[in-house]
Amino acid sequence: MNHRTKRKKIRGTKEERWERLWCDKFELLCQYKKEFGNLIIIKEPDLPQKYKHLRGWCTYQRLKYKNNDLMPHRFVLLSNEGFSFDPYMELWEKHYSQLAEYKKEFGTCHINIKHELYMLLRNWCTQQRTQKNKLSLYQMNKLDAIGFYWKPWEEKWFDKLDELKEYKEKYGNCNVPGADSDKSFPFKGLAFWIDEIRTNYNRGTLKDKYKKELEKIGFVFNCRNNNWENRYYQLLEFKDKYGHCNVPIDSKDYKSLGIWVQKQRHQRNKEMLPQRRKMLDKIGFSWNFHDDHFEKRYKRLMKFKKKYGHCRVNNSIDSELSKWCIGLRSLYNKKELKEEQINKLNELGFDWEPYNKLWDKNFQNMREFIIENGHSRPSSTRDSVNLQKWANHQRSNRYKMSPDRRNKLDDIGFDWNPLETEWNKYYNDFISFVKRHGHRYQQAKSKDIHLFNWILAQRRNKSKLPPEKIEKLKEINFKW
Repeated sequence: MNHRTKRKKIRGTKEERWERLWCDKFELLCQYKKEFGNLIIIKEPDLPQKYKHLRGWCTYQRLKYKNNDLMPHRFVLLSNEGFSFDPYMELWEKHYSQLAEYKKEFGTCHINIKHELYMLLRNWCTQQRTQKNKLSLYQMNKLDAIGFYWKPWEEKWFDKLDELKEYKEKYGNCNVPGADSDKSFPFKGLAFWIDEIRTNYNRGTLKDKYKKELEKIGFVFNCRNNNWENRYYQLLEFKDKYGHCNVPIDSKDYKSLGIWVQKQRHQRNKEMLPQRRKMLDKIGFSWNFHDDHFEKRYKRLMKFKKKYGHCRVNNSIDSELSKWCIGLRSLYNKKELKEEQINKLNELGFDWEPYNKLWDKNFQNMREFIIENGHSRPSSTRDSVNLQKWANHQRSNRYKMSPDRRNKLDDIGFDWNPLETEWNKYYNDFISFVKRHGHRYQQAKSKDIHLFNWILAQRRNKSKLPPEKIEKLKEINFKW
């Protein structure tokens, strides 16, 4: 017997060698189970080095089983150790059991988003919806049997229901404030969902299963009678925050609440129920907002006069009081102010027409400027910049101002179009220059630099000049 035959006899046949190798791997699998307590092979890099190839070996055993190629004795050995030939299905059954227990405890298959312990189960439910086409009929039937929600928007619907339950637990009702609630209000978006629910209910499109869920928590579907109380609770929140019930109608955050408050004042002696009037009186509701508002602002104006010596409130000092004063003048011109209010303001020295006095002051300054300088074009120097702005404003409002003011400006020789006047001046200067020097324009550079620049400007802006000016320049043979 040669050396090769002897070694082959010791090692055994090929089948015997493969069997020993399989047994070694099986023994390693048993060690893994003893160390980790299960046969779910973890992924690298957490997997110890000695189990490095075990994951691939297990996959190979499942493949052999799937192809009906796994030896019977090996199948028995693996089965006795609890080896799973379909780990996906085993894991699926595990999650399904958890969902069934959740349904038994909470009465629904919807996993509340605030149940942190069940977040993995919630994610598994989402996966079943997205992979519905890949599930077997067996799996779908089992999920249907416990009332599983297949549509993703149903999950969102029940999230909102949980939010409504939380609101009721905190406030004792389902009257969630809407768009007028404070930005920091945690249930701000819930009101839009409730509006949608009531709309579907009125149209008859709300499903019975949703209706039953809402009825369990005492939800009011017909909010016509409940809407007044809803607004009343919003007003209470407003008062807790700001200390009064005078909701401004132009508020960005409380616009519709301000409209409702105004409506209550109009309905006080007409359509309002006595019970509601008592509820509003109890929280210090102001039925005559304008009188109360006037008194508060009037006291503020008194403090302003005491500090500054006049009632001309500048927007930069107190923008809110300045707007109120502007509103007073508008009401005064419309004859909508009460006589006693007018008298109180007159006693304080309130200026009903401050703009007229300011206009007269600037007009006087302009007349003095024209007498001194011979024109009405103030420069932008520090001393004249305000007068320049005023003059430009008069020109832009020439046809909007009163005829009396326009006549007064005409009488002092106010120039309504200074650019046109300046162009005509240089045009006449140019005619005089041509008469003396001909069309030798370069000489103007040394004799009158401003005229020279004007000549260059006409050439440069020829395409922008109006036709009548081009015609005037052609008449004197202007060289382009």
